[in-house]
Amino acid sequence: MAEKDSNASQVTQPVTLPVQSEGKGGTTQHAPQPEVNTQNQAPPANGNDKLFTIGSTEKKRPDYETQKSYGSVTFADTHDEVEFDDGGGGCCSRCFKRIFPYGFKSELKELWILAWPMVLVCLANMMIPFTAVLFCGHLGTEELDAVSLANSLINVTGLSVGMGLATACDTLFSQTYGSANKKRVGIYLQKAILILILFCFPCWAIHLNTESILLIFGQNVDVARLAGNYILYFMPGLFFNFMFQALTKFINNQNIVIPSVLIGLLANGVNVLAHYIFINVIGWGTTGSAVAQVLAYFIMAMGTLCYILFSKMYTETWDGWTKECLDDWGFFMKLALPGMLMVCLEWWCFEIGTVLTGVLSKTELGAQSIMFQLETISYVIPVGIAIAVSIRVGQFLGSNDPRGAKTTARVSLLIIWISAIIVGALYAGLRWYLPRAFSGDPDVIKRTAAILPILSIFQLFDGIAGVCGGVLRGCGRQVVGAVVIFIGYYILALPVGIPLMFLTPLGIEGLWWGYAGGIFVEAVAFFLLVQTTNWELECENAQLRAGITDEDGMIQDEDDEDLDEKTSLIPPPKATPRTKVGGNRRYSSPVIVGSSIPRRYSSSKIVTTLHGRRFSTPGKPKSMPLYPRRYSSPYLAQYQDAIEDRDQMSPTTTNIIRSLVCLLLCIAILVGGLMVRLYVHVPITQLPMCIPTNSTSNVTLPPCTNVSSVALAEHNLQLFQASSWRVR
Repeated sequence: MAEKDSNASQVTQPVTLPVQSEGKGGTTQHAPQPEVNTQNQAPPANGNDKLFTIGSTEKKRPDYETQKSYGSVTFADTHDEVEFDDGGGGCCSRCFKRIFPYGFKSELKELWILAWPMVLVCLANMMIPFTAVLFCGHLGTEELDAVSLANSLINVTGLSVGMGLATACDTLFSQTYGSANKKRVGIYLQKAILILILFCFPCWAIHLNTESILLIFGQNVDVARLAGNYILYFMPGLFFNFMFQALTKFINNQNIVIPSVLIGLLANGVNVLAHYIFINVIGWGTTGSAVAQVLAYFIMAMGTLCYILFSKMYTETWDGWTKECLDDWGFFMKLALPGMLMVCLEWWCFEIGTVLTGVLSKTELGAQSIMFQLETISYVIPVGIAIAVSIRVGQFLGSNDPRGAKTTARVSLLIIWISAIIVGALYAGLRWYLPRAFSGDPDVIKRTAAILPILSIFQLFDGIAGVCGGVLRGCGRQVVGAVVIFIGYYILALPVGIPLMFLTPLGIEGLWWGYAGGIFVEAVAFFLLVQTTNWELECENAQLRAGITDEDGMIQDEDDEDLDEKTSLIPPPKATPRTKVGGNRRYSSPVIVGSSIPRRYSSSKIVTTLHGRRFSTPGKPKSMPLYPRRYSSPYLAQYQDAIEDRDQMSPTTTNIIRSLVCLLLCIAILVGGLMVRLYVHVPITQLPMCIPTNSTSNVTLPPCTNVSSVALAEHNLQLFQASSWRVR
């Protein structure tokens, strides 16, 4: 008996938490052993209760497959706690542990698994328009100018808009998937698809009038005609690209990234083959290039959709189409519109610099083109890390784990510092060799080599800003990110760089010094925002977005039998989020929140522990308010008919009418653009299009008999040749 009692006492030594209680028995309190730290100890349960042991690598998850099918398994449930061990208890070890609460190596491994595929996906996206320029460059200089110009306009007025709007998915998908309410991810996907489709219409209205817009800005008639025709044939590709943005976010934020890489490689292979067939075999010219790009984006969208359908990975997060996708679009747009500004403001700033550079000289324009290409190549590293960190941070916040989110943010910053220093050193050391891969002109090579040290400094802070932007997207702080980017580029970079470029001998070097100053301010601001983040508050916001809590922070149990005895006329009190540990009740999905009255007229303050497992401590009792309130969460309790009529937040006629109004407005914009194309004619007023006989310009214009009659449009034809396909 003594041996038996000794063994029994040893079993109770680990700190245990009941994950699920399915038995009828209650919990019993065991006396803690003297050598056990009981700070976070919770009572084990009797009967059929299954226990989770903190500090142990063994988990006993109750009915895991059943919970997974209902989307109620949290991100924390599928990740073991990391035991930190840094070789002792010295001062350095304690400091390192304080900086990285979950350990550096383990989080580095998780980020690496997500980051390197995202880098390849970004490269695959960048190569699609680049392939078009390579093939069309063999058709002639005029065709090259037109395709470069068309792809630049597609990026500015199309692809950047979709990429920016999809940043709302980075927040909502990751945070909801990290919570126990995974089925809501499918609802957010439906909203994203519908909203992205609607935004295609205004973009198409601009694309219909591309030729007229280019003529207004003084472009060559033939170049404007070819570019406008190119964009007309590309218009279906914008829809496929937008769908790809939403679908790939859907799978990536569930930690599935390898299929995106394979689909991107397949799409690029099809793109190259289609360009060869349409241009070299059939002879469609620039039109064939546009059709090939549409086919590539179609492969990317349909390939991602086929993977989702055939792999059945959607079962945990998709519950079918529902009218709830029409509800509360404003909640989605509060993240989507600032996210669009974060992407577009930065993208447009570099396009403005490229346009202004064309006014200086051909050498300056060539150097700008090389600089922009090199900066784009180096940026795919922070972009991959930013996507990975936004996924990890969002999932940790959704699982109510602030320490995990903090660790991920700090590990990602350390990674980008190291990688940016290496890339900057390579740019500075190879500054006389890298330009030779893009141009054979000695003047262009010399000019680029003089500016590359500035790019080395620029990309260091650009990487920090990019990764911190990923952290902000994971937290859902796109608004502050858009404000910082606007200040950095449009209050500092351009107002400083443009005068330096035109009013000083620096030329393009002055523009890049302006860029460097703006990105420095942006990086410092982003870094301070990340370091001063209130991670506990961000966890609360994530619980609201995931539908775990309502606007008043209330959380309720689904099987609270006392609720049936309460009248719907008595509203619930305002309280902080509350939960429970132990007992014979459990959470299930969908999580029920916002009930008409709580079981106890007292609140509980959540004390978060490792990986979002929570203890509750009693709080001060709250008084009952006099008037009823409505909650905005779509997951409301259904108890009685009166409660359903009052509190169930299914889409109403008002929500459907609002959605229809948005649809009609977007269609009206598209019809207006079509009417402008058909009935509004832009008068073509250009100077004589010719060049001096001794000019070395690559523009295909007839020679002038009088040097004074040289058309100023020669520079305009080169404005967008240096345009790049920067992946943001």
